[in-house]
Amino acid sequence: MIVSNDGLIRSIAFPRVILPVAAVLGEGLAYLPALAVMFVVAVATGVTPSALWAVILLVMLVQVLLNLGLAFIAARATAMFR
Repeated sequence: MIVSNDGLIRSIAFPRVILPVAAVLGEGLAYLPALAVMFVVAVATGVTPSALWAVILLVMLVQVLLNLGLAFIAARATAMFR
């Protein structure tokens, strides 16, 4: 994959920060349908939505930022220790 073809990555001029960002945002976007299903099931079972449900979006943002930071650390460690 990308790790085994590091010569190819170094030969092309592009911002390398895109790789971890794309991975984290791709997984974050893959989680949105599950969140929508959870919302539909909650409403279908009689749970009434409240303003507190907006906190879920804030928690997701914090989770994405944490995952992004960990992805940057892992990408740097992979490049250094490989």
